[in-house]
Amino acid sequence: MTDWHFIDFSPVAQFVLDTEHRILRWNLPCEMLTGFKAADMVGTTGQWKPFHARPRPILADALLDQNVNLLKGYGAESVKMSGTVRGAWEFDVSTEMNGKMRHLHCIATPAVDAGGRTIGVVESIQDVTEQKLLEQELRQSNEDYRTLAENFPQCFLVTQDTKLVLVNKLYATMLGYPDPESIIGLNASELIAESHRSQFIKNIELVISGKSPLRKNQWPHLAKNGASIWLEGHPRRISWRGRPALLSTLVDITEIRLRQVSALAKSAQLIGADNIVDFSVQDRYRLGDLVGKSEAMREVYSLVVKAAASSENVIISGESGTGKEVVARTIHDLSTRSENRFIPINCGAVPAELMESEFFGFKRGAFTGAHADKPGYLAAADRGTLFLDEVGELPLNMQVKLLRVLENFTYTPLGSSEVRTADIRVIAATNRDLLKHVQEGRMREDFFYRLYVIPIHLPPLRERKEDIALLVEHFVAAQKSGRFSSFMPGYIMDALHSYDWPGNVRELYNTIQRFLTLGKLDMVQKQGQPPGAGLSLAAGDGPVGNLKKHIELCERELLQKALVQTAGNRSRAAELLGISRKGFYRKAEKWRLLDT
Repeated sequence: MTDWHFIDFSPVAQFVLDTEHRILRWNLPCEMLTGFKAADMVGTTGQWKPFHARPRPILADALLDQNVNLLKGYGAESVKMSGTVRGAWEFDVSTEMNGKMRHLHCIATPAVDAGGRTIGVVESIQDVTEQKLLEQELRQSNEDYRTLAENFPQCFLVTQDTKLVLVNKLYATMLGYPDPESIIGLNASELIAESHRSQFIKNIELVISGKSPLRKNQWPHLAKNGASIWLEGHPRRISWRGRPALLSTLVDITEIRLRQVSALAKSAQLIGADNIVDFSVQDRYRLGDLVGKSEAMREVYSLVVKAAASSENVIISGESGTGKEVVARTIHDLSTRSENRFIPINCGAVPAELMESEFFGFKRGAFTGAHADKPGYLAAADRGTLFLDEVGELPLNMQVKLLRVLENFTYTPLGSSEVRTADIRVIAATNRDLLKHVQEGRMREDFFYRLYVIPIHLPPLRERKEDIALLVEHFVAAQKSGRFSSFMPGYIMDALHSYDWPGNVRELYNTIQRFLTLGKLDMVQKQGQPPGAGLSLAAGDGPVGNLKKHIELCERELLQKALVQTAGNRSRAAELLGISRKGFYRKAEKWRLLDT
């Protein structure tokens, strides 16, 4: 005969039925849960009493008879085979028990003898009321929250571990998805345009971890059809299901960005001959302070606009004096960082022993003479642009330290243990062959490739002499000089075009300043140049010759000036000069002015 006393030591409410459906055992937890005493239950078939108002089979009875239909009408469809106990059945029931509504999880397990014959059933009853109530509250809370989310007037999303764990319908609809479930679970970076994806990943990891302060940011989000929608995010850190997460409310700024891009296109004049807008010559060949109409400069304009629309690092190459810092400033001014600082650094001018303190800053007492805290270049350029001019002059040990900043935007000031963040965009410039530096071991390969993302090469002035007239006009107009108009005499322009400008645009600028100040055009011959490369002309000087020659030169200058004043409109230029259109064409072709 089986000894059933073991259930008296179980913390779970349990009772035992024999094969005749009589109660053999009713333990103390069962008494406490049901309110029925063992003395009143053992030996009876009243196991139904805690569950029903009148006699009905319960789970243990159904298992004994192997007939689940006995529970029909009382939730029989929820009876299932146990996944943990062999031969057992499980059943959930809600009933009033001991004066309270209870949610119960019942498990009926067959008891067999050594021969495998069923000799009874042990039924365990677990009170899961609190769990059910919590589930109901959570379900209701989720429904309430979903109702709030779906009716919230702004897009929002919750990101955790770089994945989207919650978005509202407005955000999903804006990107062209049928419902939030279509994008929940995706990596947040998958919905960011590829041009900004790597920067987005770095930023979100730093912000969620608390290593970077909370700031509004702008990212191009990818719609389902591939279009970009610019959204400005306003993030805050929250706890989502017990772990750090980021809640961002989003504002659509696509129209603002389109206006910015339109303004860039207008300034850069990245247009073809079929463009319906006829801009002035000055507008047509300028982008910010960059001036030129040559094909080489058109390519530079295109790259500058693309770089301004991106967040990636840029490296600008070119001879000394070609305007690398002007390009860097233009990229900054046209980018979303324009409201913050542009910090230029001449890497060759910073003493090696001061580089770390200048870049990273220092705490008071970090070294002799450090009487107060001082922020460095990185802190000054936070959320802005750091321009590393002559980056090839950086020593190897400084390249290692800056590489960490380029990789995770963190640094530590001298004398401090506090890790700080710097949300910077780096633009570097050089007049050296950096690949040769890498091969010779003067530049780290990993540092080089961190910078070499968007390369822009500036051609020397001698390779784009067609831009000289525009540059001269720009420099003269900038001085607002009353002594000279922006139109230069032909012999002066001939002299400027005949010179090779080893100092590039910087030398041209200084030459024009001397001319405006002293009335003398003076280009100094440099060592190694052929005889006659240097040139000196007074403002009133002109080529020696007869009256006819002087008249011809004057005619050429007047034709040039008329074209400038009429923005290249030949009919208006002819009218301005008081000659026929045919006569204007004949004279302009004589002086080869129609192909400029």
